Amino acid sequence: GFLEPSEVDAVIKYLPAELGPLVRFTYLTAWRIGEVLTLTWRNISFESRTIMLDPDHSKNRKARAFPFTTELEALLNEQRRLTTECEHSLGRIIPSVFHRSGEPVRSIRRAWKAAAIKAGMPGRLIHDLRRSGIRQMMRSGISEPVAMKLSGHLSPSCHRRYDITSDADMRNAADKLDDVANGGRR
Repeated sequence: GFLEPSEVDAVIKYLPAELGPLVRFTYLTAWRIGEVLTLTWRNISFESRTIMLDPDHSKNRKARAFPFTTELEALLNEQRRLTTECEHSLGRIIPSVFHRSGEPVRSIRRAWKAAAIKAGMPGRLIHDLRRSGIRQMMRSGISEPVAMKLSGHLSPSCHRRYDITSDADMRNAADKLDDVANGGRR
């Protein structure tokens, strides 16, 4: 399965506030939830505007970099601000990028399931965020090799399984065929 951007927003609306940025980050990067949960602030470089995934935390044991997008940068700046506030109130450093009151998030399965049901999308999985993020990259015109590098896929066949075609994609293809048939006039 996959989620359209509006559906991601709908699920986030029903999540506890501290999990919304985690879900949005997972969707934007198309990283595995287990990889995202391991991120610490040392993995984030505001100077080079890059997120680095350590090879030990990657499923394929390959380090990965993801450059900031405007939305990722805003999300991470806000997450850093909230983390700093939490550090001041707790009197200690919080290494995790995504946390619940200073404690690392270990799982969001229960919260995700409840939010998906409330958003009218029962049966949607957290892993659907990965499929959706990859699909969004492909629809944005990012080449397959670059999308694979960003998402951490090693084989094109595995990557293509995530690039799901929807009814809207088919309609869009038909519209493009109409445009060509009409000499670009519609």
